[in-house]
Amino acid sequence: MCSAEIGNQPLLSNIVGYEGQDERGLEEFMLTHKTSWSLKLLEHDRATSERLNVPRYISEAIDFIDPKGITE
Repeated sequence: MCSAEIGNQPLLSNIVGYEGQDERGLEEFMLTHKTSWSLKLLEHDRATSERLNVPRYISEAIDFIDPKGITE
């Protein structure tokens, strides 16, 4: 898992739909389910998902797709 998300594992697991408890399992889940967890991140409550330390390009992509939080 990205070191930027240390401490955010429970939140990230909840958002992406991973039900396990271990960091390595979350990483493996995210590597094998990229499309589904990306969509869940986009569709999740924006105020909550913005607490994650996602890379700038992902934040910019979300803002491009949903500029004013229209999916909320």
